[in-house]
Amino acid sequence: MKKVLFITVAISVSLSYASRVKAQDKRDQPLQGVFQTELVYPQEKGAFQLTSVFTFSKVNKEFSNDLTLEYGLSHSWQIDLQWQSFARKQTVGGLISHGSGDVRLGTKYSFMNIHGSNFHSAVGFELGLPAASAKKGISERKIEYEPYVVLAKDFPRLSRLQLFSQLGLSFARSITRSTLDEGSPNEKTVEWNSGMFVPYRRARFTNEISWSKGSRESNLYLTPGIVWKLPRDLEFGVGVPLGLSREADGFRVIVNLVYEFRATPDHR
Repeated sequence: MKKVLFITVAISVSLSYASRVKAQDKRDQPLQGVFQTELVYPQEKGAFQLTSVFTFSKVNKEFSNDLTLEYGLSHSWQIDLQWQSFARKQTVGGLISHGSGDVRLGTKYSFMNIHGSNFHSAVGFELGLPAASAKKGISERKIEYEPYVVLAKDFPRLSRLQLFSQLGLSFARSITRSTLDEGSPNEKTVEWNSGMFVPYRRARFTNEISWSKGSRESNLYLTPGIVWKLPRDLEFGVGVPLGLSREADGFRVIVNLVYEFRATPDHR
C-alpha cells in the first residue's frame, strides 16, 4: 500500500509541475466536489447546488443514486438535504431488493483563507434518518449522528494543487428490534478521508484515500478520478474506488453530476 501511495503522490506532483501556473483568486472555487471527501468550499449565499451521484459496485452488482440539494445561507454557512432516490442491493438471503433509501440532513461552516493564508478549514454535522422499509433490505433503520472537520491547503505555484483531509466520527443508533438482534444497538465508526486535486484547463485530476473503522468491519479505498468543468455551471466526474483491504469491495465506479443555480440575483 505504501508503494501505491508513493506512486500516486509522485504522479500528481509531476502533473502539477508540468502544467501552467496560474494565480488563484481567493473567491475562486476550482471544483464543487470530489468522490469520497467533503471539501472545505461552502455554497455561495443564495445559491443552490443539486448533485446526483451514481454508484456501481462489482460485488453483487449493486447500484444506487443519491440526490443532494445544498443551499448557501451565507458565504460561509450552508445547509443540505440528501436522499437515496434509488438503490438495488442483494440481501443476506441472496434476494435482490430495490427501492428508495434513507435521508440525511447536514450543515457546514467554512473558514476560507485563514488570516490571509492558503489554509482553509470547515466544521460540519450530518444527521441520518431512516426513511425506507427494513423489510426491503435497503435501510438498516438507524439514526446516525456524524460531526466532522475538514482541513485544506492550496499550493498556487503548483498549478493550484490542493491537499485536503476530513476526519469524522459517526454514531449510529438502531430503532428496530431486528437490527438490535444483529449486534450492538449503538455503533461508532471513525472515518478518515484525505486526498488532492490538480486543476488543468477544464479538467480536475483527483485522488483520495479513504479509511473507515467500525465495530464490525474496516474498509480502505484508493479513489483516482477526474472532474470536468462544463458550461452553464455544470460538472461531470468519474471516480474509481479500489479496495485495499480484505473487507472492502474490490472495484466500484462513482459518477457525479453537479448543477449550481441561483434562485435570486447575487447582490454582493
